[in-house]
Amino acid sequence: MALGTTTRTFAGAKIAVSAVAPATFTAVGYAALTWTAEHCIDAVPMISKKYNAVTKSTTCDTVEKDVKGGAKYDPVSYKFDPIDSRAAETIYQTAFDSQTAEISVRVSFAKRAGETTPDILYFTAQVAAFAYSAGGAKDDIDYREVELWIQRDLTAVAGT
Repeated sequence: MALGTTTRTFAGAKIAVSAVAPATFTAVGYAALTWTAEHCIDAVPMISKKYNAVTKSTTCDTVEKDVKGGAKYDPVSYKFDPIDSRAAETIYQTAFDSQTAEISVRVSFAKRAGETTPDILYFTAQVAAFAYSAGGAKDDIDYREVELWIQRDLTAVAGT
């Protein structure tokens, strides 16, 4: 799922969340959602998926082999200032308070040179952790910390 063809920084990247699931889990379905809770974050998190290793071991082979089993996305964590989007804070808190709720997430990356639209990743997630305050010293911003568990494969849209 490689996006873009030139180097990109994260300056200008944003996240948007919606309490509504798309009609279809495709780029068209996600794009049709109303994204009222767009906000900035402290840093774009790593978004990665890993396969479980399944070891194939037979008496005929002197070397055991690991093959891919099931896969799972790593938790996605970031912080945001709730003053940037009270709507996002409400969506995160409500989803966190639910055992089953999933939210839709859109990550809009920074535009590369010559692009008019950025690379975008869409996914649905459960809010696994939501900190009312991330803590800090007197010169720190009182961020809210979020941890998401991705629930289905990513949908990627390349910038143009």
